[in-house]
Amino acid sequence: MMRLHDTNYLSFLSAILLTGSMILSSCNNDEGGMDSRGAHKLQFSVSDEDVSRAKAESSNLTYSIGMSCFTGEWDEATSVPNFFYNEEIINPSTGHWETSGAYFKPPKDTKRRFYAYYPYNSSDEMGFSNFEISPVDQEGYPEINYNVPFNVDDQQDFMVGRMENTDGSEKTDDVFGETLDIVKLKMYHMLTAIRFETGSVMQTGTITKIAIKGVNYKGRYTYPNISWAYVDQQTIGDFTLDLNKSVNKNDAAGTAITSDEQTFLMMPQTLNTNAYLEVTFNDGQDHVLKASLNGKIWERAKIVTYRISMSALMRLTITSNITPWDSSESLTGEVSDAANLRNQADIEPWTPGVDEAN
Repeated sequence: MMRLHDTNYLSFLSAILLTGSMILSSCNNDEGGMDSRGAHKLQFSVSDEDVSRAKAESSNLTYSIGMSCFTGEWDEATSVPNFFYNEEIINPSTGHWETSGAYFKPPKDTKRRFYAYYPYNSSDEMGFSNFEISPVDQEGYPEINYNVPFNVDDQQDFMVGRMENTDGSEKTDDVFGETLDIVKLKMYHMLTAIRFETGSVMQTGTITKIAIKGVNYKGRYTYPNISWAYVDQQTIGDFTLDLNKSVNKNDAAGTAITSDEQTFLMMPQTLNTNAYLEVTFNDGQDHVLKASLNGKIWERAKIVTYRISMSALMRLTITSNITPWDSSESLTGEVSDAANLRNQADIEPWTPGVDEAN
């Protein structure tokens, strides 16, 4: 990992990975192949647009972004993140996003690949416990093993990013120029957002609990794809949200039951006979109502809104509406001198549509 430590300048060209350890030799910033201006942090600004935690409505990214960079000729059997690995892109008090370390620009025409994810996960006890990225010495494309947290409050808008061509394919021929230049990254939402509204028929009382039960929650993502490489269909779990939401029989259809911060962020999947929705309703005493989710489809990067109807406290029915997760974002980064290495990342638009099958 090429970064500035105290007064020593660490040479990218002399970084060697051996059995998982990195050997770095020191040099000054006039050595061949170095940017004569020295090492710099990369800075980022985030546009003030609808960016989310996948609760999908917040205007700010809550956490840092993680990123790794591969340089040189790509070989899926041997390539490792030799420029930097799991670098934290932070938002300090200056208001600009920036790398936590400083870097020298590699020589002109050095090939490069950037892979990003959100939210950043550190390797210490302060990191998220529900997912982990592949180690620095893993050869080939990096991977992320992800478990959806059982506590809805702990669920994050999990996103991944890569460089792309204009046709949407991965950009594999990008190189460093004579000066630091523009790099564009596109970020993709990898989960399904689930919300709840009132349906056409309601009763007066309080919804005290909504549970989604019998669904898959473990998966593995492998770059550079924009789909999950693997979803564990043998492991199922239950996800419960405690509420105190008053509803009335006169409420208009489409009245929100869950707030933005109470959105379920789930693993994309086709639900089977194990899956069902459970709603606890109180009108002086608790009534537990269930509805099957068998056959319904949760697609990556979609918001599925379930409308709940209750008739005579005996029957629970649901319909669904798929709406755009209309989030877009630009990350523009630049080094602190006149030459620029800009990283621009935009979050894919969510595809609008209505599908009663989901």
